Amino acid sequence: MKIVIVGYGTMGHLLLSRIEEKEDLQCVGLIASSYYQEISELPQHPEVIVDVSHPDNFVKIERAMQRQPIPLVLATTGYNESQKNTI
Repeated sequence: MKIVIVGYGTMGHLLLSRIEEKEDLQCVGLIASSYYQEISELPQHPEVIVDVSHPDNFVKIERAMQRQPIPLVLATTGYNESQKNTI
């Protein structure tokens, strides 16, 4: 399964290390300040988005989902009411 990780803090690092341990999982990109800025920039299309970032990054996820909906795992808290309604 091709996974993109949004956020590369403590949880993003841990998630990437676990993905790399599995033969059937592949991280196709990181959406973080020193990596890709948008999901649409990735060289491969992800099969799932895992967000372990900050509510401010939800706009990037929303743009990607408008282009092509794919499964999404949200592991972020603190969304505002507008973001919750969109989710």
